[in-house]
Amino acid sequence: MNVSPNFSPPIRVMAPYFLLSALFYTLSIISLFFIEIDTTLTDFKLIAWVHLYMFIGGIVLLSVASFIFLVIIIKLLKLKI
Repeated sequence: MNVSPNFSPPIRVMAPYFLLSALFYTLSIISLFFIEIDTTLTDFKLIAWVHLYMFIGGIVLLSVASFIFLVIIIKLLKLKI
């Protein structure tokens, strides 16, 4: 696979999503250390952390899927199908 300047614009488009997801993932892992070990499933700190972690997982999944979609479109346009 040849890497050329024509291949790089989708990476520049997707870079903010990857950076934001890495930042929020790091923040969620840091916030995990502030939850007590003996907490129950009804504690709002734990519920908030699970929602934050799952939201970040969705952002990462969507950014990877959209990056793959953009690469497929670029490859199809280069093939002129």
